[in-house]
Amino acid sequence: VQKRFLSGELSVAQVEAHNARGQFADINSEWPWKFRLLEAQILVWQGRNKDVLALLSEALPTPLAKGDLAIQRDLNQAMAGARLGQLDLSARALADAERLNNENSSTLCAELESTHGVLDLQQGDLHQAESRFRKGLELAKRQGNRFWEASILLNLGVVSLEADHYDEALYWSHAASEVARTINAQVILEKSLGNEGWDYYKLG
Repeated sequence: VQKRFLSGELSVAQVEAHNARGQFADINSEWPWKFRLLEAQILVWQGRNKDVLALLSEALPTPLAKGDLAIQRDLNQAMAGARLGQLDLSARALADAERLNNENSSTLCAELESTHGVLDLQQGDLHQAESRFRKGLELAKRQGNRFWEASILLNLGVVSLEADHYDEALYWSHAASEVARTINAQVILEKSLGNEGWDYYKLG
């Protein structure tokens, strides 16, 4: 499923994650929620934000309510809520993710900073968004997480585009493309190449 997602086959990946979730539904373990959260992440990338919130409306089982799965649930809810204009929901989910991250020394720090950055960007706070993305980029590099490195580089390019800094935007977009190629992350590569084309156009 993850390979399908990275390669940009989002519809196929979503169906496979959904089916896998059903296969593990009767098993008392974390696997049903792992596939539920993977499906939610795919839905986020598809822009199906109402479906994300519906999928994650059920509370996590108590044994899973304080770890990385709980943080992933919060981050997906925060992203979907913000895109739907449900800013209170988004703020609560993000605050809960922060609390859980601080309590558990999670490995999701880069993703957490990136989510903060996306929400700042949507609210027009380019300075704060860039700060969050730069911090997330350093964390992703430190962890060797190439997917989030590429994703954050892509978002730094968007910040520069919004600020009309097209030379910087081109730098970040090209860097995102290069990292995305190393992990065959077509889902990021397609967007970064599109942004590169727009950057070149704006630069004349």
